[in-house]
Amino acid sequence: MAHTLDIVLIEDNSADVFLIKRALQEAGLSFSLRTFKDGEEALRFVENAGETSTAPDIFLMDWNLPRVHGKDVLRAIGHSAPLMKTPRVVLTSSDSPVDRTDVEGLGAVFVSKPRSLEEFMQIGRRVKSILEV
Repeated sequence: MAHTLDIVLIEDNSADVFLIKRALQEAGLSFSLRTFKDGEEALRFVENAGETSTAPDIFLMDWNLPRVHGKDVLRAIGHSAPLMKTPRVVLTSSDSPVDRTDVEGLGAVFVSKPRSLEEFMQIGRRVKSILEV
């Protein structure tokens, strides 16, 4: 039986949450999805990591989050002993080279947010590739 992936998704756009979930299903992944709608909720999760549950298999997150920016969330993940080795993927509509440098400098994979349904469906395959499942 395949391992059920524990995926944390930090995304404020409910349509994107739906599409990402669909892309993961289309890729044939078995997963549970924990979603946080803003950076503040995500930061609370990160700060309590290790106390409340095991580390997720991967973080998928938006860069421009409300309340606490994605940069601060990524920094916190990188400084959290239970989470620092967890792969991180930032899905963003930003085309800024500075954002790309910041994301990669914080140990995450920078992915331009898909502009079409077909591109969104590739997210599941990208997650499979990163996790080698």
